[in-house]
Amino acid sequence: MTNTTNNQEKKFFDLHTMGIGYLNRARKVSPTQGDPYLSVSIAALHGNADSPSYSYFDTRIVGSDAIEFVREHKDAINDRDHKVLVRFKVGDGVASSYEVKSGDNAGNRNHLIKSRLLQISWAKIDDEVVLNLSQPAEDQQEGQKAA
Repeated sequence: MTNTTNNQEKKFFDLHTMGIGYLNRARKVSPTQGDPYLSVSIAALHGNADSPSYSYFDTRIVGSDAIEFVREHKDAINDRDHKVLVRFKVGDGVASSYEVKSGDNAGNRNHLIKSRLLQISWAKIDDEVVLNLSQPAEDQQEGQKAA
């Protein structure tokens, strides 16, 4: 993809990942340098539907519709009694790990993918669908090619 600014062409590559997962830990992050931003964690499902595995994403939310959705449903996302399941698109994921400082897993290393949350196109809170955007034509074509 290219971006033209002041007659200079900038080139960059996009790495997008799409999936379905549970939202957790919606929060505002205030870094010591830079502007505050909204963040959410995603426990993405993969593997056998009867006993799925999880991959964890820690995201900086950049998509305006995704920001709006997380702000609107922050209480449900942060309440362990509710399950917020979404279809998402993240970009530019980078593997990261950290040592757990407290709790039952203190001293263990956890692994996650840091990325930018670009889009939430479908969402269900508990058993109620609360968001269902139409699938972009580009994604539909890719899905048809794979079939």
